[in-house]
Amino acid sequence: MRAKIFLFLAVVVVVAITVGLVAFPDPPVQDLNRNWKGKSLLELTREFPGGAIYDQVYPATNIAGELRVPISKTYPIDDPKSAGVLIHELWWRRGDLNYTFFLHQVDGQWVVLDAVKWRKDVVF
Repeated sequence: MRAKIFLFLAVVVVVAITVGLVAFPDPPVQDLNRNWKGKSLLELTREFPGGAIYDQVYPATNIAGELRVPISKTYPIDDPKSAGVLIHELWWRRGDLNYTFFLHQVDGQWVVLDAVKWRKDVVF
């Protein structure tokens, strides 16, 4: 009898998930590089019209904070080649989500290096 109840509950859960009756929340931080890495600043501003809520340009060797760790994977702070690299950081907010993009220059054009979406309640 217990096996039948367990099987019934398992089927109910699978069906509920399959038809979308149960929704799992997005993780607090999501990597967006699959869709954004390598895209131009123009493509970015088409998707996010209006001004960014944060817009800063700084040297790649002047990064701090967990949110910016991916930059140091491409531009290690102790690598002399990173010294002349600038990072352009932009944030937009849509509802309860922040979208942060880190761009670097490739052939004179700003291009997305890293992108992340995170809930506004996340503290880095």
